[in-house]
Order: sequence, then C-alpha cells, then structure tokens
Amino acid sequence: TTYKKTNYILDPHTAVGVCASKKQSATSEEQVIIAATAHYGKFPEVVEKAIESKVTLPLTLENILHKQKRSILLPPIFDILRKTIL
Repeated sequence: TTYKKTNYILDPHTAVGVCASKKQSATSEEQVIIAATAHYGKFPEVVEKAIESKVTLPLTLENILHKQKRSILLPPIFDILRKTIL
C-alpha cells in the first residue's frame, strides 16, 4: 500500500510497523512516529513479491551484501553496548 501510494519501498519489518500504526491510528487521535529498521534491499525476494516489481539495490548496499558478516556477542548491559559503539 505504501509503495502504491508513495513509490517508497519499505523493508518488511518497517512495513509491519506501518501496518500496526495504521490500525492504532484508526482508533486514536495520537500521531505515530515509525523508525525504519532495515533497508528493503536486505529482503529483495520478499519485497519484489509484495510490491510486484523488481527492485534495484544501491551500489553501496550491493557491495556490503557480498562482504563477510562480523558480529560481537555483548551482554544486555547498556554501558557495555555504549562503550563498544563508541
């Protein structure tokens, strides 16, 4: 629906947030802010099926998707997360 109305492609996770907010706003006068959680290019097959159109990835994302994934396991402690990011 968002793509058809605005030509903007949402990732699947953000699309769920948009859908939930529309259901909420239908029963409420409150405004809703939705933070996008990913780029649609991470899910090309799902997105193409949903919008019924082929997606083209930005070159920067295309290059990143072919790199090796690296991750660090952190405990759920904010100060450790903050120090790691900084």
